[in-house]
Amino acid sequence: EIKKIFVASSLGFAAITVVIFLRGELFNSRFIVLAAFILAVVFVTMARLIVRFVKFRFYRRGVGVRRVILIGQDKTTRAVSSFIKNVPNYGLRVVESIPLVTPEALAAVRAALPTLQPDLILQGSVLVTRKESEALLDFAREHHLEFHYAADLFEAKAANTDISTIGDIPIVEIKQTSLEGWGRIYKRTFDIIVGGIACLLALPLMALIAVAIKLDSRGPIVYKNQRVGKGGSFFFVYKFRRMKQEFCTGP
Repeated sequence: EIKKIFVASSLGFAAITVVIFLRGELFNSRFIVLAAFILAVVFVTMARLIVRFVKFRFYRRGVGVRRVILIGQDKTTRAVSSFIKNVPNYGLRVVESIPLVTPEALAAVRAALPTLQPDLILQGSVLVTRKESEALLDFAREHHLEFHYAADLFEAKAANTDISTIGDIPIVEIKQTSLEGWGRIYKRTFDIIVGGIACLLALPLMALIAVAIKLDSRGPIVYKNQRVGKGGSFFFVYKFRRMKQEFCTGP
């Protein structure tokens, strides 16, 4: 959620910058726009945290909690049930558990719907057959309930996915990294802004470290260390020397 706030604020900051440039407006201080961007990220994040705190307090009092029909009896289902029970801030409550998907079980749940008043069906078991899953999905649609299911081992490992279509057929792409498209822009912007601010704030501490290294032993304060980057290319990082010069690697 904070990532989305940062991206949205960055887009807004970029749009304002373009408008100011095209209109030729000048400020006494251009830092105002940058300060507005930083304050927007900080204050919107704080507002979201406050909203989350209030929401969690309501959840603990049972207000707004979503009622769940849990399907399954395997290890995954038990883990889901335990999590829902032990983490009330998640806003879920199990009102009925169905170990096996059978016509009799679904009929019993259908009869108890006025009492249970569920909001969603959660298939926790990854051992449920496709036919049973389709029956659950049809049941959920018939009674206007949401249908969720736990991912199996393959889907869990392939969490970083993207869905496209070929004709009318959905195609799932398993990505090696999330640093593509806006993810890459976000990462680079985050590195520059947050890294720059962190370096400025750390200047006094770095100065003290430099003095301590110089007083402790002879040799340079900083040394270069070679690393492997994207595509097998090499680059250097600069590190404070924390041992004798002869034991440091790199020039």
